[in-house]
Amino acid sequence: MDYNKKNGIVILILAVLFMPFFEQNLPVIKSKVPDGYYKNAPDCRFSFAKWFDGSYSEDKGKYLADNTGLRAEMIRLNSQLDYSLFHVFHVGSGITDSNHCLLQPSYIIHYCGQDFDGYQAVYDRLKKLKALQDTFASLGKTLILAEAACKAYYYPEYIPRSYISNKKSPTNYETYVRVADSMKINQVDFNSWFVSMKSKSKIPLFTKQGLHWSMYGALLAADSLVRYIEKLRNIRMPKPVWTNIEYTTKARFSDDDFGKALNLIFPVVAETYSYPEVSYPRDSTMTKPTVIYIGDS
Repeated sequence: MDYNKKNGIVILILAVLFMPFFEQNLPVIKSKVPDGYYKNAPDCRFSFAKWFDGSYSEDKGKYLADNTGLRAEMIRLNSQLDYSLFHVFHVGSGITDSNHCLLQPSYIIHYCGQDFDGYQAVYDRLKKLKALQDTFASLGKTLILAEAACKAYYYPEYIPRSYISNKKSPTNYETYVRVADSMKINQVDFNSWFVSMKSKSKIPLFTKQGLHWSMYGALLAADSLVRYIEKLRNIRMPKPVWTNIEYTTKARFSDDDFGKALNLIFPVVAETYSYPEVSYPRDSTMTKPTVIYIGDS
């Protein structure tokens, strides 16, 4: 290798090493912040006390690491290389990807029944819920238990065999539905409904890159819940109405929230998303009841 080529390689390496420094002090590229939850370390003020106990260098190092120029680009490049070369994710613990469908281990564990609380624990909780329902009913109020749809139940074919081999029975979900039904608790089982519609619906009710049900699926669930409330309360309520559905390859809302959190340069899979144009026709004869929703998020 001649002298000029060696100099060129050295200059290129130095340029790459100093790019974050120049970008941090003389920003040229508008970086997109990493997706997901994170908290940058704050800057720290110098003091002799912090200098001698070592906390200044530690805190300053965290601040500089979190505020390095091109940090977001380096995070995405590192994440993409690890995923493409080693099939490793940097978000969550043991996130599973099978056939480009993102699944969360906690949902798989729930599907396999490995977190089953036991029949007695489920019975005791629902007994209290039944007492609450009866008390509310005497006050003219209605309590409804809604079982949300779970992606692991919707896409069991994408669960790795290593998880399925540990599948147990029963599960919390199945036990809650069965016991609640025996106690005459008002409930809407969106999970079994979504699973039953999987082969019938032309539009996926769960996206492969989303953690929750798709926006299309959420609208179906909202419409179903409104109709159930109407039946229990013997009223008419405004319901979502749509006449047109927009199909796009660009996700909106939470349809690719799981995929975004991975901070990859390229998505794990190309999808078509569906977004109905929704309206709520006004009608003075309809009732808008006061509702309190209690959930885990």
